[in-house]
Amino acid sequence: MTVPTSLRRDGWEVVPAVRPTWEALMRTDPYALPSQAPAWVDALCATEPYRDCSLQLRSPEGRRLVLPMVRRTGVPASAATRSSMPGRWANGGLIAEDGVHEAADARAVVALLAGSGPLVIVPNPRLDDRWRSAAPWSYATGKHNYEVDTTGGFEEVWKHGFASSVRRAVRKAERSDVVVERDTTGRLLPLFVPLYEESVRRWAEGSGMPAWLAWRRAARLESLDKLQRVARGFGEACATWMAFVEGRPAAAIIVLTNGPNVEYWRGAMSLPLAGPVRANDLLHRLAIEDACTRGGARYSFGISTPGTSLARFKEGFGATAVPYAGYVLERFPVRRATRTTRRLARRSVVAVTSRAHARG
Repeated sequence: MTVPTSLRRDGWEVVPAVRPTWEALMRTDPYALPSQAPAWVDALCATEPYRDCSLQLRSPEGRRLVLPMVRRTGVPASAATRSSMPGRWANGGLIAEDGVHEAADARAVVALLAGSGPLVIVPNPRLDDRWRSAAPWSYATGKHNYEVDTTGGFEEVWKHGFASSVRRAVRKAERSDVVVERDTTGRLLPLFVPLYEESVRRWAEGSGMPAWLAWRRAARLESLDKLQRVARGFGEACATWMAFVEGRPAAAIIVLTNGPNVEYWRGAMSLPLAGPVRANDLLHRLAIEDACTRGGARYSFGISTPGTSLARFKEGFGATAVPYAGYVLERFPVRRATRTTRRLARRSVVAVTSRAHARG
């Protein structure tokens, strides 16, 4: 069974999402994230094998909602997974007029989509409770999103959020010869890609994964074309912050904004250049201050596992963990089996590589 182009059931009306309504809800919903924007879905579908199948809904009370959603291509429609959102494309879920989005709405949406093929919902972390009991989910994958509360202004975050070690790191960067540029035109993105490649190789060395394999995967998932499409789609709402040391790109972060919600999306650095002068700390300090100045409510650092060094790095800026989950509804446990197979394959690659390193 596939989702029809229009549907009326139990007082709900469902049609394909139209851009004017979708964009209007993005402006009025205080919880709407950059990853729920039409520009995000456009970039996703242009760079990966997905098709936009976002839905516009009207509740029995007349409230308007939109579910940004994509469908996997290359497989029969009845078996294609519908995701909001898939994989590394962050969070989806409902957006609604003035943020009116309740658990009953989530239950109604799942009921409308049940039977139309596998369904994945990775909701806004702050709205996880709306989805937790929305369906007899096949399984859920636990996550932790790290966020800095910016509602009190930058001075509050600096004094009471930033750890003393982070403040010292920022001051060190400010005393050094680091030069920072902020760009919203995409001009700096070609300089970001080599930094990202260097970062991927460094992360691969730390995990034991072959560098060539890590970069091959990263190049496919984080291509320059993808970055540029997101930048064009978001315009002024996509900012690249880049630190230069001795005239060379040393570190960079890409930050997306929708209303009060600011998300650190991607980052990369050259450790030999950025590490000694703490350029990365300075970039986040400037981006957080910018979020505060623009009236942001939160600066999201993204997903990390509590207790890891990456989580501790984020906590140094005052970020706290918001637990939530990604939810899957499927008739047969295909996605779970696929995830298990991929995880075991990756472990095998790491184990083989580690043994090779041990032998010299």
